[in-house]
Amino acid sequence: MRFLLLIALLFPMTLHAQWDVLLSNTMPNTAKLHAHGTVLFHYGDTTTRSEDAGKTWSTVTGLTDRVTSMVSIDADVYAMRMQSPPGAMIFLKSTDKGASWTQISTPQVTNNGVINDLVYDGTTLYGVSNRNEVFISSDKGVTWTKRTYTTSTSEAAADGTLASSGMYVLSSGGLYRSTDSGLTWVKHSTTQGLTVQPSQIETVNDDVFVIGTFGLQRWNQGSQKWDDVSSTLPDFAGSFKATLRDLRASGTTLYAVGATFDGASFALTSSDRGSTWTKFQDMPKGSSVSRRAIAFVQPYIIVFHKGTSATENGYYRAQIAAPAEVPTANSWPAAFSGVSPDAALNLPFNNIGMFNSSDGKIYSCVRLQTTNSATEEAAAQRFDIAFDIVDLQQGVIRVNKTRNFNAQNALTTAGQVPSCSGVFASSTGRYEDIIKVGTDTFSFRFDLFNAAALELKLVTMVKK
Repeated sequence: MRFLLLIALLFPMTLHAQWDVLLSNTMPNTAKLHAHGTVLFHYGDTTTRSEDAGKTWSTVTGLTDRVTSMVSIDADVYAMRMQSPPGAMIFLKSTDKGASWTQISTPQVTNNGVINDLVYDGTTLYGVSNRNEVFISSDKGVTWTKRTYTTSTSEAAADGTLASSGMYVLSSGGLYRSTDSGLTWVKHSTTQGLTVQPSQIETVNDDVFVIGTFGLQRWNQGSQKWDDVSSTLPDFAGSFKATLRDLRASGTTLYAVGATFDGASFALTSSDRGSTWTKFQDMPKGSSVSRRAIAFVQPYIIVFHKGTSATENGYYRAQIAAPAEVPTANSWPAAFSGVSPDAALNLPFNNIGMFNSSDGKIYSCVRLQTTNSATEEAAAQRFDIAFDIVDLQQGVIRVNKTRNFNAQNALTTAGQVPSCSGVFASSTGRYEDIIKVGTDTFSFRFDLFNAAALELKLVTMVKK
């Protein structure tokens, strides 16, 4: 519990935002937003674009018929649209921020179905149809491989997403997950802790969330369970008073929008991966928000809303801080792991471990100890190491990645060769380290308890 409280104190609250309301009676009632750099797209039955953060709009002439999804890949923007009469989907690409479009492919969904959602993870493009099929492309949509997530042809996918933990499809029959590129699927239920009756599924900074009538849950890859993160949702905790409709991130900060059952829309923000939420200024009662309602065009968050009449359709826009960079899956915060300790502590190391609040990981340098020999200790192999925090309440951490320590031969801020504060005794499975958490420094001891998963459990924690 001490470990849980310690980490929870590290994440600051976000200040309330003031909304600038931009109304437009030319906007359709149901549509989605997509930001591509400084260009904002509003798409659905018609597609428009704005280059001034939603103040003025122009029609995109190259996208006829209904556009069902848009996605940005590198410097280009892509769109999936339907055609009339119904037939294969049409996948298009723009290299000039949406001014002109080129057809790339025509993926065919069974019985002229529709691909409603596109997700790209840096390598794979993933499309979810309204049939029992998902579409996978490794060449940015030039060719597609079709997979079925269930043998039942009566099921229709409502939503889907992609993360490092797998592919997810939410259908009329339930929630499915695949960890082998769609070859096999497992249906999730209360066995995996799924309790919210999900209506949407979203990936935000590689965290997978399910949004449902009874709350919000986040996938825990370590425990292979869905964790409930609904407790601090305004007008939502423990009941079904409100419904989230979109969940997005600007850097490491999460934003969500939704509406209560009595018609009041709201916006929320979280700086701790959705574990706790604070509230923006409310939107007017009677307005409502829809899927893909959030987009970011710096320095703004922009939310599309539907008012009680066409003259109240438009956008809420609020200025937000510049986003903190989200580390990539294989990135490291620095040339070597660790941070200089406070001089007043008079520690025997010039470099100690650190908790990085931006990605929720512990980074340190560890010496591998095989004997108690002083000679071998001096020559011990050293590794940069990163730990995921798997279970805050139990103090369980898991090795996320390692690399050779300080391969670039960098120096500390004081111009010294960095040392290693951590030591792992291979004979006992004990890991001891000095780690800075926020402004405080602690001596930690963990014991290896799950060698297959490289998981360790907290034994002691003492403040320096």
